[in-house]
Amino acid sequence: MPMEREGEFVWLVRHGYMRPELVAELNTELEHIVGNGLWEQKWSGPCPPPHPKGDS
Repeated sequence: MPMEREGEFVWLVRHGYMRPELVAELNTELEHIVGNGLWEQKWSGPCPPPHPKGDS
């Protein structure tokens, strides 16, 4: 279950329901999404400019 509040976003998973390999794969994918500007959290204030193409 995703949980979000200002400053953090986490996935809550019942202990024993996700193998460590899947945790590692999801973390890699989330790092890619966030690191390439495909997902940004905005709670208040102006939006930052989009990431230039090719910037990773």
